Amino acid sequence: MSAEALPEPRDEQTERAVLGCVFGGVPVQDTGPLPVDCFTGLQRRHVWEAMLSLAVEGRAVDHITVASRLKDRGQLVGVGGPAALMALDGVPLAASCREYCGRLRELSARRAMVAAADAARAKALDMSVPPTRGALEAAQAFAAVRMERPLVRGGRAVLRLAQRWQDFIDGKAEPYLTVPYAALNEAGFRGFVPNLNVLAGRSGNFKTGFATGCVTDWVFRQGLTGGVFGLEDGVEWVTDRPTAQHMGIAYGDVGACRLPGGDESTARYHEEKLAEWMSQLHATYEERLFLYDVTDTGIDADVPSISFPDLLAEARRMIHHGARFIVIDHGLRIEYPRSHREQREDQAIGKAMDALANLGMRTGVPIILLWHLNRNSDDEAIPKRSDLKESGYLDAAARVILGLWRQQSRQGHQLVTAVKATKGKEGITAALEVDGPSGLLRAANGYVVDFEAERAAAQEERSLRSTRRKPLFPTGGAA
Repeated sequence: MSAEALPEPRDEQTERAVLGCVFGGVPVQDTGPLPVDCFTGLQRRHVWEAMLSLAVEGRAVDHITVASRLKDRGQLVGVGGPAALMALDGVPLAASCREYCGRLRELSARRAMVAAADAARAKALDMSVPPTRGALEAAQAFAAVRMERPLVRGGRAVLRLAQRWQDFIDGKAEPYLTVPYAALNEAGFRGFVPNLNVLAGRSGNFKTGFATGCVTDWVFRQGLTGGVFGLEDGVEWVTDRPTAQHMGIAYGDVGACRLPGGDESTARYHEEKLAEWMSQLHATYEERLFLYDVTDTGIDADVPSISFPDLLAEARRMIHHGARFIVIDHGLRIEYPRSHREQREDQAIGKAMDALANLGMRTGVPIILLWHLNRNSDDEAIPKRSDLKESGYLDAAARVILGLWRQQSRQGHQLVTAVKATKGKEGITAALEVDGPSGLLRAANGYVVDFEAERAAAQEERSLRSTRRKPLFPTGGAA
């Protein structure tokens, strides 16, 4: 039997069993990370997507709510109607659900192996693809399957992503991601390059607020797929900040689950608004955002969250599955391997940074690394490269370094300086307006800071004030 005639690894009965277990009372979150592409049938995928969307909104997952969600999406008839959902009830024991989910993940990995093998065979027969490139891409594809930790994302990648990716390879698209902040773009800062970029600042200087603005712009407006590593506080910032902005509440109220008060109708309105937003947010992130989250792992603040080889392997997998950008929060929570006992920490970091920079350059994917500064206090001085912790080798590997800092004379604004920019202007500073309590920065209403012009204006103002203070007549002059 030829390789093309071999049946695809799948088990429809097990797929139905997992759906039946959830209808039988097993919480969706107890199924472990189970991506939608673990289901081979389109109808079963639609049912699982409906279950996931209900679970993320905190709603009950049963035959009635799932049927209602499918009806709203125009998919109820396609899955066979309510009768087909009722037929899933009472399928095997809920106690076996974890075993069923493990089997679906294994079958999904086997299908990925078949797809990687087919792609490798196609590259081997394509005379326009150099053998070295084909072998490298095939090795990366098989390495992605080999990783035991499942890649966490929701639905299928959008079909138009393939065309965007090909346009990028063919040089038809710009080789960088523009940042959504008008003031920086107007000043000539072109954005994040397909290499290693560093976003540096002290705690409380809106590093994740800046990054969230970029991620939501790339994912929602540009429709790009990307990856986010939450190595310090998890990835709540990439969900809670835009939720606070959308609902018009404080950033902390999202985590505390506090909605604006009012009468019963007002409360119902805000609850419906939140449910609609969570459904939109979940659907978009499930389709376009890979997440590596270390929330609630009990990791001490001084202990790294991930080893660098694991981070590099996970980033490669995200890129292999279509990620167009990678954001890592933050670089000092990575365990960097040392080749020998005497090797300094900054040298180990530098070697790792070179690997990240090479990955970004080779794949055309901008990698944005959040980093901390050495400063103990805000001294209103523009950040320098020497302010970066373990800065020497990091500075050499990075192609763009943005420094976030405060200045008391600009209340309500966050200053962002292009400390290093190999593509675009270097040394420019923009004052970005803080978007109230949401923990985000406004895309518009910022302005480029001209420190020299401000100093000249201040000097001129002091001179005018000094002139105005002089008396019309000197002491002892004419009466």
